[in-house]
Amino acid sequence: MRRILPALAAAALAGGLVLSAPALASAAVTLTATNSTPAEVDESSATRDLQITTDRDVASVTIAVDWLKTSGTCAAPTGNNAHHHETELYLTSPEGTTVTLVDGGTNPGETPVGPVSVVFDDAAALPLSSTGQAPASGTFRPEQPLSTFAGQAAGGAWSLQITDNGGADPLCFLSATLEVTLVGPTLSTAPLADGIVGDAYDAQLPAATGSTGSVTYAAVDPADLPDGLTLAADGSISGTPSEAGTFVFAATATDDVGTSEEAEYTIVVEARAGFAGATSTDAAIGVPFTYDPQLQPGSPPATVTASGLPAWLSIDPATGVLAGTPTAGVGAVEVTLTASNGVEPDAVLELTIDVVAGPAVSIALTPETLAIGTGGSQTYVVTGVDAEGNAADVSAATLTSSDASDVVDGRVVTFGAAGGRTITATLGELTDTAAVEVAAAPVPSAPVPSAPAPSAPAAAGPSLPQTGGAIAGWLALVAGLLVAGGLVARRLARR
Repeated sequence: MRRILPALAAAALAGGLVLSAPALASAAVTLTATNSTPAEVDESSATRDLQITTDRDVASVTIAVDWLKTSGTCAAPTGNNAHHHETELYLTSPEGTTVTLVDGGTNPGETPVGPVSVVFDDAAALPLSSTGQAPASGTFRPEQPLSTFAGQAAGGAWSLQITDNGGADPLCFLSATLEVTLVGPTLSTAPLADGIVGDAYDAQLPAATGSTGSVTYAAVDPADLPDGLTLAADGSISGTPSEAGTFVFAATATDDVGTSEEAEYTIVVEARAGFAGATSTDAAIGVPFTYDPQLQPGSPPATVTASGLPAWLSIDPATGVLAGTPTAGVGAVEVTLTASNGVEPDAVLELTIDVVAGPAVSIALTPETLAIGTGGSQTYVVTGVDAEGNAADVSAATLTSSDASDVVDGRVVTFGAAGGRTITATLGELTDTAAVEVAAAPVPSAPVPSAPAPSAPAAAGPSLPQTGGAIAGWLALVAGLLVAGGLVARRLARR
């Protein structure tokens, strides 16, 4: 059921004037006034008012008029001698502007016709004169354009003048319906400010123009707005965007009589770049190195630059990944990575690369003592160097004994039986050996002469193993002392 606006209902006139409510369409509101008070004019004129109540301006106008031309009377019409060229119709706006709908020569014939219903509309394809000698029902262009009224005040009394400029065949006015479409709000599609993920956003839709009433705004589909943003009734857009991208949404501006306008807007949400990678890492000499700073490229995607890079290191500007192989120089390398995408501030990562010795290229095995007896234990030291002569990590080296009676526990060997054997240190494909002669009884330990640390070989070849000659000499000395002690004891007993 259509609703009659109170202001229009109050303006309804007695005697056949009917007003209808505005159509709450999505784009426009049209006010309608109808006057069905009959009039008979013969070589005279009459007017019929059509009242529109509004404070808005005219966007467009159409009017439908029903009339009859007769040689009799309007109460008892006949078809003879109906001079159609005597018919004149004029529409006057509340501001006093008059537009001719039908002039005296539009239809020159006398052909009898019944009542006609003509809609005058500027958008019609043909004028009324195109019907020939007599008017016909349909939609036709007026003699003068109704667009003349555009922009004028729509509210007030519109006047339709009905004129018959000849005698003996009256013009019978039956009814007229005026439709006035109101000027509504007009939205500008001016660009909106860009946003940044995580930053508060505040923007305003361009103010609607055209309508003189209050305007409210709404998003056609709020889900089209960037996540985190809302459009308020006053046209303000606020919130904190949480996702980067280009967002296109439609908004409507509706005035207080229901006239509305829809327009599309775009908000571009950018995102700052960032890094999530570790701030320190290790690189070994001679070993291929890669570091991923876990770039968060932002929007638009960032480009990464670096300062402090050593000659052996390169960077991928799209990802910030560093790659290369250290060739020398044990110690800390300080590198600064910067990701830039035009969204301030740039992302900066301060990275420390601890360059350590590379893998061992040779190892050396050194015993703790040279003199050992059955059941005794001895600790062995394993050392190694990398290709640059730096002390290398040999913690993964293992020891084995050629004598199955020995027990090896890490770097400690416990000897189970007398005799010679070989202790072997192994690190990957690297080995070094030490020969051991184990006496049948425990003997005092004697320190091993200090040996130089292994160095990177100038040419491939194993390091020299520890021989058992020195150990045998010590064992002979110990045996001699034991024999001498026995002789002294016997002489003392004889006394």
